[in-house]
Amino acid sequence: MAHTDHEHQLVHEHHEDHHGQKLYIIVGVILAIITFLEVAVALPEVKSFLGLSDTIVVVLLLLMMLAKGTLVVLYFMHLKFDSRFFALLFAFPLLLLAVPMVLIFMVLFSQHVGIAG
Repeated sequence: MAHTDHEHQLVHEHHEDHHGQKLYIIVGVILAIITFLEVAVALPEVKSFLGLSDTIVVVLLLLMMLAKGTLVVLYFMHLKFDSRFFALLFAFPLLLLAVPMVLIFMVLFSQHVGIAG
């Protein structure tokens, strides 16, 4: 089945709208900035300068990790442009695993005092 020039142009434009090089560069820059912030927050000098507790640092790192993972899945794995079914198919098992894992870690490490303790 041959496509007309108009159909080919529409498909090509649709593909460019979703997968333009500029979009990937922007997402890549955002990922680099978040990575820089992750490294900075983990540095002892920055932690003490900002007065951040270890708990706050861990929460910030987990949130930044979640943001980076979400950007990678949405844009580089193209889930943002796919059917919502595929996004749910990807996210649902993660949620099923994440909740029990967090609860188990809370129980296991609730009395943890660290290496020096």
